[in-house]
Amino acid sequence: MRGSSVATQAITEATGSFESALENVRSAAEIILHQLCSLAQPPDEVAVEFGVKMSAESGAIIAKLAGEANFKINLTWKKSAAGKQT
Repeated sequence: MRGSSVATQAITEATGSFESALENVRSAAEIILHQLCSLAQPPDEVAVEFGVKMSAESGAIIAKLAGEANFKINLTWKKSAAGKQT
């Protein structure tokens, strides 16, 4: 039974670390969006894609959970019928 409680604890810790990493990604995405929308000529469309890479070192329990995020940002400005940006 002891092994089961250690595994449960490791899963709980990993889940908490994963949720914390996603919260950091969410915060970063909000900052990116706010900054891009506050440009002198803000884009008509903003698309922010992100990938999250999680890795864990394991032993008896998960000892370390690390994360990294990559962002891909696409900005689109549409022209009006007269050929000028709106």
